[in-house]
Amino acid sequence: MNNPTLNKLLQTRLIYLYIFLFCVTLLSIAMYMEKVMMLEPCPLCMTQRFFFVLAGLTSLMAFIHHPKGTGKLIYGFLAAL
Repeated sequence: MNNPTLNKLLQTRLIYLYIFLFCVTLLSIAMYMEKVMMLEPCPLCMTQRFFFVLAGLTSLMAFIHHPKGTGKLIYGFLAAL
């Protein structure tokens, strides 16, 4: 049962999931370096974390919502921003 529309939707949702998991991994590494390795983050690192949180949350919302058409463009633009 090959449904091209279903395959494309699953691929788009998986991309959003991968972006979310990538952001979670990066933020986990940052927390490890701060709490365990006792490294102080610089202001640029803190700003970067903020934007990774935004990109991760946007990707998670897109994964849950699984938009169609224009919604994909909006979520993609927000995640890339």
